[in-house]
Amino acid sequence: MDRFLHPYMPLFDFLLAPEPVSAGRLVSAVFGTNDSFFRNSPRPEFQVPPSNFEADCYRHIVLEGIEDLDDRGTTPELVFADKIELRRSVKAVILPDVLAKDPEIHTPLDSYGLDIYDYPLVSYSRPVESHFTVRQIVESIYRRYGWL
Repeated sequence: MDRFLHPYMPLFDFLLAPEPVSAGRLVSAVFGTNDSFFRNSPRPEFQVPPSNFEADCYRHIVLEGIEDLDDRGTTPELVFADKIELRRSVKAVILPDVLAKDPEIHTPLDSYGLDIYDYPLVSYSRPVESHFTVRQIVESIYRRYGWL
């Protein structure tokens, strides 16, 4: 992201309030809807005051970085100081089929009441080759839960 950020601009300057609602506000301001965020389709009219250097850098990343960056460039990252109880926080898991069929993995996940989705793992394939398959599964899960 060197072309978008000043070299002395610390990552700390980009922090939002440490609560999930901050990510929602960011998505609303930049993308308008969850569906647009999921598709990494920002609102073209997204503007910030040029004097807010960090926000302006982020705006350039969102609107111009699409050619150079993958979707992680516009994804908020949430970091929590306290432990998160995964059994209460996770609704679904997506696993390669060989892992989803393994009783040592499937049984505990199932006992937690999680929805388990799998996709075919092809021998000698790279993880990136399953990216769009996983993304389609994620989209169907989000729609099922009403998040999109």
